[in-house]
Amino acid sequence: AILAARSKIQSMEHLFAKQDWQLAVGTSGTAKTIYDMCVENGLSSEITYEGMQALKKMLIKTKAIKNIQIGGIKEDRKAVIPGGLSIMLAIFEELAIGGMTIADGALREGVMYDLMGRKSDSDLREVTVVDLKKRYDLDIKQSNRVANFAIFLQNSIVSVEKPNHERRKLLLWACELYEIGLSISHNDYHKHGAYILQNSDLAGFSKPEQTIIAELVRSHRGSVAKVYDKLCKMFNDKIKYRSLFALISFRLAVIFNRSRKDINWSEIIQVEKAHKTGYDLIVSNEWLINNPLTLFSLNEELAEWSKFGYEINLIKR
Repeated sequence: AILAARSKIQSMEHLFAKQDWQLAVGTSGTAKTIYDMCVENGLSSEITYEGMQALKKMLIKTKAIKNIQIGGIKEDRKAVIPGGLSIMLAIFEELAIGGMTIADGALREGVMYDLMGRKSDSDLREVTVVDLKKRYDLDIKQSNRVANFAIFLQNSIVSVEKPNHERRKLLLWACELYEIGLSISHNDYHKHGAYILQNSDLAGFSKPEQTIIAELVRSHRGSVAKVYDKLCKMFNDKIKYRSLFALISFRLAVIFNRSRKDINWSEIIQVEKAHKTGYDLIVSNEWLINNPLTLFSLNEELAEWSKFGYEINLIKR
């Protein structure tokens, strides 16, 4: 089946430049099912060739459509997934695609969003975030405080390397929307917020992008042990240090901004000796003395992360 599909694709292969792939997006149906199967079975965080090869072996072992019992596939998709997976594997092989994200919309919507352009002055995702702030009546000043602090801290940690601007945007938007769950309840508002962001129709955002923002919001508070365990599962025990530090920056931003006051953090905080497992966090001693509750929460947070090998040393000056 894969060879048959490859023979069809080969005739139009010349229309695509293999060396120019920057982003491949699958839309609707089969692509979403393959993505769900890859994620729910811990094979990958997007559609990958390796993940699909693993799915292929799992499907072969079932021997019959009626025997398929694999996470992430709905009953009405079982009959078509073997053929769909074969075609997707053929596409990856012939067009040399390394990875594919997905979008809930169909091709016509994807073309429209693409024409509007993420690189233009008006990113549709930014419009969506602004709309969410208005719809859920968020405290704009507080969300900006948290977002600005998180980005300030993250820039201080990874400034020596080329930053991932797209991931930085997702961190920014997660910070701006972190209190969205308060519209449901103050108790476990981070969980309610994650549910809203994961399950809403967010124009311009791909499904993986929604998942990243939702998980950041879910993880910005609560048990470090549970958060770390969730990260290990998401990254198959190979956590990327930038992703981890982005989350830590988010959590620290919420802690430092608990007073909901405007503060010039660059005058109070510095980061030194940043490396892949920690850094020195230098904070004004006078400020810490005047904010004992923040100091208490900060010490608790840093002590928890140290249990997992991430040493953020609080230095008072």
